[in-house]
Amino acid sequence: MAAGVNTLNPALKGCATMFPDLTHSSCSPAPGLGNRAFEIAEQFCAGTDHVSAGMIKATGSVATGTFGEMSESTAETAIKLMLMTGRKLSGKTLGIVGFGRIGRETARRAHFGFGMKIVVHNRSAVPDEDLDKFNAEQMDDIDHLLAKADFVSLHCPADIENRHLIDALQLDKMKPDAYLINTAGSELIDQEALADALWYDTIGGAGLDVIHNEPALCDRLRG
Repeated sequence: MAAGVNTLNPALKGCATMFPDLTHSSCSPAPGLGNRAFEIAEQFCAGTDHVSAGMIKATGSVATGTFGEMSESTAETAIKLMLMTGRKLSGKTLGIVGFGRIGRETARRAHFGFGMKIVVHNRSAVPDEDLDKFNAEQMDDIDHLLAKADFVSLHCPADIENRHLIDALQLDKMKPDAYLINTAGSELIDQEALADALWYDTIGGAGLDVIHNEPALCDRLRG
C-alpha cells in the first residue's frame, strides 16, 4: 500500500513491526504515531535511510537493516554498473567513497578481477592492513579521489551529513571521461546537478542503482 500519512497511521495501529521497502520514505515524523505499540522498522537493505528518524523518535522504536547480508550482491551490482557504463575496467582507477563492508567487497572484485587500481576516501583512517589487501591508497580528501578516479563508486552512509555529497562542484572535479556509480543511497547525489553534468558532458556517464522517488526516474536523467 502507498505509505502516505493518512494510510500509514491506521495501518500501523496495533503493529509491533514495520517492513518498509525502498520506495517509501519520510523525512518528518508522521503525526499521531506517538505511544503506539510500534517497536521496530526492519529494512531489507544495508541501511536505514528510508526510515524516518522523526517517526522512530516519536514512537521510541528501533530502525535496523540487513547489514552484512547485502555486501556481496551490492558490490557485484556496482561492478555490473561499471561494465554497463564504461565497459573497459582493466587498468583503470576506481575511487571508492566509503570503505566499509561493501566498499571492500567492491575493491576485491575490481582489483583481483579486473586489475583496477584502488583509491579510497573514508570518514576515518583505514588500517594499512585493509588497504594492503588491495594495494589501495587512501586519499586525504574526496577532491583528490574525484580528480584521480576513472570510476567513482559511492558506498558511504546516505545520512544527513552526506546529503548531496556529490553536487555540481564535486562533479566538476571529476575527469571528463569518468563515471559515477551509486548503489548506496539517492540522497548522496544532487540529482539536478548530475542531470546537468550528463547533459553538458561534464562527466562520462553514471550508473545508478538508487534514485530519488523510486521507482520513478526524472525526465532529465531519462534523457
